[in-house]
Amino acid sequence: MSLLKKLLCGVFGLLFICSAAYAEEFVINKIRFGGLQRITPATALSYLADIGVKEGSRIDASQTVYIIRALYKTNFFSNVSVARSNNDLLINVVERAVIGSIKVSGNSKITKKQMDEILKSVDLVEGQALDQALLNGTIQALIQQYYNLGLYNAKIDAKIKPLERNRVAVIINIQEGPAAKIKSIRITGNTIASEKTLLSEFSLAPTKLWSFFTNSDQYSKEKLDADLEKLRSYYMDRGYLHFRVDSTKVTITPDKKHIYITVNV
Repeated sequence: MSLLKKLLCGVFGLLFICSAAYAEEFVINKIRFGGLQRITPATALSYLADIGVKEGSRIDASQTVYIIRALYKTNFFSNVSVARSNNDLLINVVERAVIGSIKVSGNSKITKKQMDEILKSVDLVEGQALDQALLNGTIQALIQQYYNLGLYNAKIDAKIKPLERNRVAVIINIQEGPAAKIKSIRITGNTIASEKTLLSEFSLAPTKLWSFFTNSDQYSKEKLDADLEKLRSYYMDRGYLHFRVDSTKVTITPDKKHIYITVNV
């Protein structure tokens, strides 16, 4: 028998012995937790009570998965393991760090109130357990918000600073960068009015000499939506009740400096 086969047989044999020993049903004498820092034992026990696991109840190996699942579901733990010592149930956990403070710097196009709303929408708030997925989601949400403002060169960096009592400070640094400028706006499918007439209804416009004062050449999704509503009103006011915008295409150049907009009506 090869060495690999011998090792595999040994591992499976050990797993079988451990499983057989733990598979026996027993009455829980005491539930003991290891690794708790911020979460109290009473709180942790309440999560188990919700699934019927408590001191004095009967348990076997098949219920281990439900214990682990219930504790993971709280999102307070990054690791959970279950073992038995005589008739005591031993549960070792690793707590996730919680957010103790949040600091954002470098944002001028997004107000503090708007920033707070964005962070709240992705659950990045003080007291929330932190994991990498939450941090990544926050960065993506902020980048999307800046894209909506036409700031396609925005860069966002998030750092974590350890604090006492298993807490962390989340530090978000933002470089907003310049807004992408509108190179051209085209309207297609129009027959009752010229493109020039329809574009005169828009607040957005390609870059001109006076754009520096009006910022009319700085794209944002909010501005474009408002202009499309003006376009609808133009047609509705003239009795074209079945008017609709079939599609809107916004194209950005590879250097992220210029935008081309095409509206098909």
